[in-house]
Amino acid sequence: MNKNEPHNLTRMEWKNKSNRIAENLTLVIFFLIPTYLLKIKYGWFSVNMLELLIIAAVLIWVSSRLLRKDLRIRSWWFFEKKTYAFLISVILAGVILSILYNKNYYSGLGALKGWFVVPLLFSALYFDLIKRNRAIIKQSFRALFLSGSVTAFVGLGYWFSNNLTYDGRLKMFYNSPNELAMYLSVILLVSMALLLEARKRSEKVIIIFGIALLLVSLLLTFSFAAWAGAAVSLGVMAFLLAPRKLPVAVWIFAATLTLLLLSQTANEKINNLFLKNGRSSLDSRIQIWKSSGAMIKNSPIFGIGPANFQERYLEYQKYFPPYLEWAVPQPHNLFLAFWLEAGVLGLVGFIGLIIKFFKDNKKAIVNNRLAAALCASTIVYYLAHGLLDTTYWRNDMAILFWMFIALNFYLSGSKTGSAGE
Repeated sequence: MNKNEPHNLTRMEWKNKSNRIAENLTLVIFFLIPTYLLKIKYGWFSVNMLELLIIAAVLIWVSSRLLRKDLRIRSWWFFEKKTYAFLISVILAGVILSILYNKNYYSGLGALKGWFVVPLLFSALYFDLIKRNRAIIKQSFRALFLSGSVTAFVGLGYWFSNNLTYDGRLKMFYNSPNELAMYLSVILLVSMALLLEARKRSEKVIIIFGIALLLVSLLLTFSFAAWAGAAVSLGVMAFLLAPRKLPVAVWIFAATLTLLLLSQTANEKINNLFLKNGRSSLDSRIQIWKSSGAMIKNSPIFGIGPANFQERYLEYQKYFPPYLEWAVPQPHNLFLAFWLEAGVLGLVGFIGLIIKFFKDNKKAIVNNRLAAALCASTIVYYLAHGLLDTTYWRNDMAILFWMFIALNFYLSGSKTGSAGE
């Protein structure tokens, strides 16, 4: 026996084992996405539990690739196609230049880490895993479904114990009802895709029960923008899966949204949308957007720096009548957020990325209609709800965003990933 054989055997065993560990840890990460709210801070150092899990998974994955002698950066999904590499570079350049110009190094670098670098690394890990084991796609959807269902179930406990916001909305351990609604809406789309693919009756029953939990908790957030975004996205999914039934999908969407709004006519929040005393929720949004516009006018190229909106918003108070809302960490619009926090470069890069995504989605639909329809409807949700809220600039939503961008690229038939099943 060759003296090197035991060493080689151990090396091979660890290579296989590390890959399995990376797969399992990735699924755990999908289940534990809400743990981004658990922060660890020591002096200037700050990290959250989700970032630690992702960093651990990436390190294990990198060690596995080292053992395969395949650590080529060019094989990472966003380097496979020059267009993606260019657009992502433009976005990152915009964020970095905005940080440097505005000198908000601490909060800015934290935002760069949590909302771009870590999610991009995780998407590279996810892409590599699904190339080697396509079953990870469905397993990741199941992990997300379980995560959302458990979150929604816990939400019912908050509701029955009357642990709500001052205006009677469900927010649980999230920073706001809208943040909870964003997460539940994306999981609702994933759950619908799982239901459409389910074959066993027992599996369908479990998924329907989970969807019921998600819908109830989503309704209890009273986030009307999230409701509308979810309805639009479900309509898009229905159209992509059965284009001939578009009129039916439109009517179902219109009827559902109308019934939801009519059911809330006695709700104080919906009435606040249309108050005529200049203090409605819509008036507050318009005030925030006007303030955002003034910030862009004063710094159109570099913006105000990531994670810097709350501070600048308060500074701009002197230019406006007394604010209706004071705690406003984001400008309540996805595109304004990219312009303000990543400069004009970041906005252009983001718009270019979305255009490229939908071009690839046409190919992905041919290869795997259901998964591609889920990718498209999810990004539509980001854009639709993003007209009235900031659907990207959070750890969980950034991770899910890049996951679906990478998955869509894989399904479109990437150079190293077979998409034709």
